[in-house]
Amino acid sequence: MSNLMLECSVDEYREIDCANFSTLKHGLRSAAHMRAALDHEFRPNAGMLLGSMVDCLIFTPADFHSRFTVVENLDRRTKEGKALVAHAEAQNKAIVDIDTHRQACNIRQAIQACRTAQKLLSGKAYQRALVWTDQATGVRCKALLDSVIPGLCVCDLKTTAHGAGWREFQRTVAGFHYHMQAAFYVDGWQACAGEALPYTFIVAEAAAPHGVAVYRLDDAAIECGRRLYQHCLRMWAECRTSGQWPGYADELVTLELPKWALAQVPGAVFTGDIQDPF
Repeated sequence: MSNLMLECSVDEYREIDCANFSTLKHGLRSAAHMRAALDHEFRPNAGMLLGSMVDCLIFTPADFHSRFTVVENLDRRTKEGKALVAHAEAQNKAIVDIDTHRQACNIRQAIQACRTAQKLLSGKAYQRALVWTDQATGVRCKALLDSVIPGLCVCDLKTTAHGAGWREFQRTVAGFHYHMQAAFYVDGWQACAGEALPYTFIVAEAAAPHGVAVYRLDDAAIECGRRLYQHCLRMWAECRTSGQWPGYADELVTLELPKWALAQVPGAVFTGDIQDPF
């Protein structure tokens, strides 16, 4: 099967039966978690919903009202509230309150005021859907790229509640495995377009004043992410073939404290870089 670049809606993209980052990342816990993510309907939390709104306002603003219903003082317990929810669900639209909509609009304004971000969002190749076959495993994969500037970079817009500062976002990338997503996406672009591009984040803070920062992910992080997604793809291929999706190891395991916790003991002496992740 050929590698493809598609023009499709978000809903059409979700219907494509391929491995994607959102499912594969659960394989870092266990195959059983991956299977659960595959089987259960995706329901975004409040942070994801805000990020989706910002993405839509930036990349496909004409689609906003076909994807979201903005309401004021929604009470899901009342007859009117239940009817509104049912109507929105029948149209496959997400319901958001007016304050969240205002927050998303303020974030969009902050992104548009950042000159570096605007340069990276000038490529016009927004929400590009990719479908390709991973050569090592034969698994069909898909990705929905926020923005691509051929010859320059793949660009990903992130809305964060954890701060957009360098060290804050460094921890966010590691904690949410964004480097795995980055490697998966740049390899997908190379498979479909024949072009190796670097990966760049545009990061916007969810809270006022909605600070915006732009980061290029380094090669070491991409290679680390590549090893992670390839591990999960092998797991995907093996489990689909065997029909078995095992959970955690069924054996007794000795648990140790991390070094940063041991370093909190009075009188303890440790060398090296020991950081409390909290």
